[in-house]
Amino acid sequence: MRNNRSGSGIRSILRAALPLLLLPAGLACAPEPTVPDAELAIVAATVLPMDSERTLPDHTVVVKDGRIAAVLPAAEVTLGPGTAVVTGEGRFLIPGLAEMHGHLPGANSPPALTEDVLMLYVANGVTTVRGM
Repeated sequence: MRNNRSGSGIRSILRAALPLLLLPAGLACAPEPTVPDAELAIVAATVLPMDSERTLPDHTVVVKDGRIAAVLPAAEVTLGPGTAVVTGEGRFLIPGLAEMHGHLPGANSPPALTEDVLMLYVANGVTTVRGM
């Protein structure tokens, strides 16, 4: 003779566990985030976020209104047609570096020289310079 209690107990456990078993499948079918009005997207780069010692391979960094709006896995992002796209595949993306003891050309220097020096900073990842 069967014990109905054990059968109903298993059914209640399965009923409680079923949503948890289906959750990963539901997440896999979730719609991709769409960023229709982004200005710029750097796609498929390895991002070094600087909040901990980790890397985020194959991520997209979305820029909107001059600021980073999102950092997401590349496969999860759909961009609008007006978004400028820079391919970062095989490259690393880091936050801008800061030079805290920089020497810039003086006030009487030709503007072209100042632009050249500042371009060298930017080319090496320096986005902030404190001139001495």
